[in-house]
Amino acid sequence: MRNKIMVVFFLLALPLVSLGDDSEERYERLVDELLEVTGALKIGEQMGALIVNQMVGALKSSGSNVPDRVYELLESEVLDTINDEIESGSFNELMYPVYAKHLDENDLKAALRFFATKEGRKMAEAMPLMAAEGMAVGQQWGAALGPKIAQRVQQRLAEEGIDLQ
Repeated sequence: MRNKIMVVFFLLALPLVSLGDDSEERYERLVDELLEVTGALKIGEQMGALIVNQMVGALKSSGSNVPDRVYELLESEVLDTINDEIESGSFNELMYPVYAKHLDENDLKAALRFFATKEGRKMAEAMPLMAAEGMAVGQQWGAALGPKIAQRVQQRLAEEGIDLQ
């Protein structure tokens, strides 16, 4: 009798499990669509270009005698790896829990409706460009803050009688 109850319970619970899977797949498809229409994946590609520029800059400033071919290979492999990973869906898989933490399915649908409008398409088109420009502005801002921060820290250390030299 106990085994029969367990079998009935299992059979009754089975449809609920599959409904959860369909709901999760539907949610992930919505996230995939939103990442695509907002240009988030293009921003990932831009981050790759930024990484390449930083790596090349570090190599060049190190004073080492690196052949130009190394820079070409570095750029090619970094960008190809990032593109391959984006195409594989690995980035999207990492983003699903982030979206799920902050947005429900209705939020995603509303966002997609917005991005289907003229204004939404314009914003989606501008987002990767604004992100790239914003990164450059952030770097400039951070560089400008460096000396100010150093001065304030030195002043505070002096006020407290701390000498690091």
